[in-house]
Amino acid sequence: MVWRIMCADVGPAHARMQLWEVMGPSDGAPNLAHDRWYQSCLFGDLESLARRFLLDCSFPVPDGEEASVRCSGRYAGAVVHGACVAMCARDAGARGPPGWAPDARADLEVALGAVVKRAVLLETFVAEAYGLALCPDADVAPLPDQRAPAPGGARACVACGAALEEALLLPDPSGDAPAYVAVRGDGGRTEFCARTDLEWELRRWLVDRDGAAPVAAVVSGPGLANIYEFLAARRGDGAGEAILAVPLPERPRAVADAAVNDDALALRAATLFLEAFGAELRQVALRGSPSGGLYLVAGGGVLDTLAPLLPLLADAYANGDARAAADLKNLPLLLAKNGDLAILGARCRATRCLGDKRRKALRTSIPHGATRLIDKSSWAGFFG
Repeated sequence: MVWRIMCADVGPAHARMQLWEVMGPSDGAPNLAHDRWYQSCLFGDLESLARRFLLDCSFPVPDGEEASVRCSGRYAGAVVHGACVAMCARDAGARGPPGWAPDARADLEVALGAVVKRAVLLETFVAEAYGLALCPDADVAPLPDQRAPAPGGARACVACGAALEEALLLPDPSGDAPAYVAVRGDGGRTEFCARTDLEWELRRWLVDRDGAAPVAAVVSGPGLANIYEFLAARRGDGAGEAILAVPLPERPRAVADAAVNDDALALRAATLFLEAFGAELRQVALRGSPSGGLYLVAGGGVLDTLAPLLPLLADAYANGDARAAADLKNLPLLLAKNGDLAILGARCRATRCLGDKRRKALRTSIPHGATRLIDKSSWAGFFG
């Protein structure tokens, strides 16, 4: 039986849509039937974007009442020509691409119910975390002096771009693909814990300016710009005026470019940034114990520009706290460089829908009192 999976990565300007044909949740050789790009800004919502893609793939998508025909609880795979969908968006709080309204998932299942039997909507970083399960080995590399990850161990995922994003990937006891359940955290909103006199000065400067000093105000692209501004103000000799004149959205990249080109002030800012980042990574590692690896997702942000300085980050992570050094040796730090992580994760999560369907069928056939299978809802209820 051929089951179809539709997955998408919806950005502010463009959307990538794929349709895969699989033989089941553990199919190791799925077939990519369609791979198309669209201008997401031309569509008013996700439903109209998905409808356009399905029509382009020669799926008859009726309008009106016939479009809302549901499948009486049967999800993808129950019908040969059914499709399940996982879509991720860059801004989950917005209405219309690249975001969605709170009821967008139900809208997809109702408006496209004749074709789409189950929809799953993911925030982009959660999708990227799931995408690690399908990321080619060639796109993942341990940072200097880091061990290989333990197979099957818990994983953690961190992205440092416009914001600081963190997620824990827990082994899934059901055994279905994907092998992990992603649980997103919000560590960027926690308080920045200064460790040196200079960091205490930075923290006080942030509090005086903004009223608070969250981790993301230091460990993020804007955080790198904040550190540079702080160091320039601390010198008080007009240093850094050229970079401080750069518009704020482009300033982190300007600081990173100057740092790798041996500008003294920018290099000091980058060093302080990487030391603080290493300390935050230690916190993530010690809280989650990701023996399967702590993955940095490099998606075109400042980490890509600062690549020549990443050995400083690895050293700050491994050796910044002597008390934790022995434990951190078993919690390796890796860099994942793959621009398709989001859509890989959408496919990974949509594949899980097929496993959900199989487990549901098994549960209904288990006699009363027998051991019940554990599915994702159990994990989400405990960890969410």
